[in-house]
This record gives sequence, structure tokens and C-alpha cells, in this order.
Amino acid sequence: MSRKKLDKSNLQTEILTRLRRNGATTLQSLRDKFLISQPSVSRILSRLKTDILVIGKARETRYAALRKIDNCSEFPIYEILSDGNSRHLGILYAIYPQGFYFLTKTQDASSALFPDIPYFLNDIRPAGYLGRLIPLQNQDLHLPKDIHLWTADHCLKYLSIRGWNTIGNLIVGEKAFQLYMENCRNPQHTVISKNRKKQYPLFATEVLTMGDPGSSAGGEHPKFTTILLPENQHVLVKFSPPANTDIGIRIADLLICEYIALRVLKKHGQDAANAEILSRDNRIFLEVKRFDRIGKFSRLGIISLGSLDAEFSGISGSWSETSVELAKNKIIPENLLEKIRFRELFGEYIANNDMHSFNLSFFTQGQRVIDLAPTYDMTCMLFMPRNYQIIPIEFKPPLPLVADKKICKNVFLAAIEFWEEVLKDERISYSFKVIARKCKDKIIDLQGLVVLLPK
Repeated sequence: MSRKKLDKSNLQTEILTRLRRNGATTLQSLRDKFLISQPSVSRILSRLKTDILVIGKARETRYAALRKIDNCSEFPIYEILSDGNSRHLGILYAIYPQGFYFLTKTQDASSALFPDIPYFLNDIRPAGYLGRLIPLQNQDLHLPKDIHLWTADHCLKYLSIRGWNTIGNLIVGEKAFQLYMENCRNPQHTVISKNRKKQYPLFATEVLTMGDPGSSAGGEHPKFTTILLPENQHVLVKFSPPANTDIGIRIADLLICEYIALRVLKKHGQDAANAEILSRDNRIFLEVKRFDRIGKFSRLGIISLGSLDAEFSGISGSWSETSVELAKNKIIPENLLEKIRFRELFGEYIANNDMHSFNLSFFTQGQRVIDLAPTYDMTCMLFMPRNYQIIPIEFKPPLPLVADKKICKNVFLAAIEFWEEVLKDERISYSFKVIARKCKDKIIDLQGLVVLLPK
């Protein structure tokens, strides 16, 4: 009797070991490996129910061993809706030997296995200037000090405990959701609108020394997030160094240029983030209204082109190239392609050489892309200081393409207006206006070539 029990115990251990080593496995595969009947395998799997996850149904059923991250194997994912309500989007399970299984609870999301954090959570991984501060602000979590060394498990541990205020509208884990509700009741870092000019320099000093607790907005530029009262308007605020050096002056110029670019795009019928420029203590502050937040409680889903590209196309091309591929695969609506190309071409004509795939985003509902998000991070990045130096560099805008004939006339008008606005703005330095004048002349020269395009 004891021998028989021992054999069953050994077999149970061996099956669990195999699941941990090989990942999701079918019942038939286990039968073939251990040469036992289907009822026997089923009974053993039943005894292992607290250690395994059943994936799929009927003939598609597979079994995976659950893996613990900080003593937890399953993480609920919540979606904050545009009306302020929330819903349970699904459950993320950590499984062996690595990766995750997402089990959807809604019709606009799909259950699937992922070798890493699911693509729809990729944009909320800590990144950029504020992301690098997170390990210092959360030392009790014992995470690597360099976020570039974080594994998927490190990211999920942080997100499920502290990630209540990430980009978009998804929250992972019960603890993070409780933090979200607490901060809805008692917001951190609120600012009364009339005191912004006094508060922003203090916030800038704080984020430069300790960081901005709770936020993980991406991007490398120094910034902080806050909420303006009484409107409960969520904003992201970039700021320049003191404008008493060539570097500080140039970065201030580029922040003003970003404000101008967003304003010009809106004037030409293109969606762009609302922004405002403030000046205080010899710094320029670019205040951008967050388009993933609505009032005090509501949020909108956001996903970047980069995250969609990594999951569905992998071509790592330009905005247009990647978007065309995604549209072919029915991942994004085809009617967004012209808007994307207008935005991209405008960027090329205002010397923005930093239009990487995470600087273009889409609104989502569940996992479904529903629209293009407003333009953001659009400025003359070609002229950004490099290695703490101002480097002379030539602006070489591309020739108009036949494929762009439908939109290039309006893009040229918008780009020329941008450079004219830069030249007129009294806050822009003389040295950058010299650059702007040359850039405008080059765009005007290119504009003359439009008539040569075939009809």
C-alpha cells in the first residue's frame, strides 16, 4: 500500500516538474510521456489543481504550472472607463517556465499566452525620466536600481503594488487598484490654477532631487505630473534648465516650439494635445493636458504604435510604414493612415528627427484600437543639445513624394506657418531664430516642387 502511494506521489511530482520545465502542455502529451491512461492523468491533474492552470476548452485544453511573483500567481486587471466607472478586464496568470496567460472577462479582449508582459500592458512599464526614479522611490520593493535590468516579473511586482497612476486606463492588481481609489479620494500634488507659477518651480526642484511619487510617464525630458484645481485637470509638465546657459536657452526654445507645433496642428484640423507655456524662475514650463484623463476619476485607454508593432508586425519602420502594416492586419482602422502621414510629414518639415514608435499612440477600448490619440512630443528635436553641447547641424527636409500629393500642400502650409510663428515669438532666442529662418526658406523651396508631382 505504501509503495503504491509513493509511486503515485512520484508521478505527481514528475508531471508537475515537466509542466514547470516545458510550459503549457496537452493532456495527450502527458499521456505519451508517462505512458499512463487518460483517467490517471486527469486524476493527477485534479490533485494538482492549486499548482496548475487549465487553459482553453475541449481538444484545445492545455495545462500550465503556476509561477509565483512576490507570493502571487494571479493578477486581476482593471480598466477605468471614460464615465468614471471601472470593470474587470481579465486576470493575468504567471506561468512556468516564464511568461503569462491572460484570461479575458470581456468581449473586447482576447485570452492568450504571452512570453513576456502582454503587449497591452507594455506602455505602463516604468520608462523614461520619471521611470528611472521609481526604484529610488520604492526601495522597500527591493527592485534593481536600473529599470533597464528589470524583468517582466520585476515590472509586474511594481505595477501590482504601486502602479495606480500609469499611462492609459489599466491597473494591475488589487493593491494598485486600492491606491487608485485612495488617490481619487485624496489626490496627491494638487495645484490651484492661479498658483501654478509659484508651485511649478518647487515641483521641478522636487522631481530633480527625489522624483514624482506614483507617476511613470514615459520620455527622457525632465517632467512631473500634477492635477489642477478646481477643474481636476491632469497635466504633464516638462521644464527647461535655468535659461542662463546656451543649453538651458536651447531647451527652452524647443519647449516653446513644441507648444507652437501643437497649436499649429490644431489650427490645420489635426488633433493635438492642449498645451500652455509658463515662465518662472528663469525656467520655461510646458504644461500639457493629459488626454488619457477626464476629470477626477475617468480615464481613456492608450496604446503606442511601438507596442502594437512589437506584437503584430515587428517591422520597426516609420510611423507610416508600421501603420500601413497594422491596418492591413486589421489592428488599426485604415481611415487613420492619412492622419498619421500628415502628422509624420509635418514632423519631418519642422526638423523632428525623434518620431519613434512610442511617440504615436491610439485610443483603445479593452484590446481594440478605436482612434488615433492627439499629437504629443512634437518639436524640433534635430536641434536638441547632444552630450551637453550645442552642435551645428544641417536641416535636410525630404522631397515631397507622389504618394503624399493629396496632403502635402496642406502639410507645407502648416510647416511654414510653424516656422513663421517661431520667428514671431518673442520668447524664442535670437540664435534659434537664425536657425528657424533657414529652415523656413528650405521648406518654401520644397513647396515649389509640389506642382511637379504627377496629377
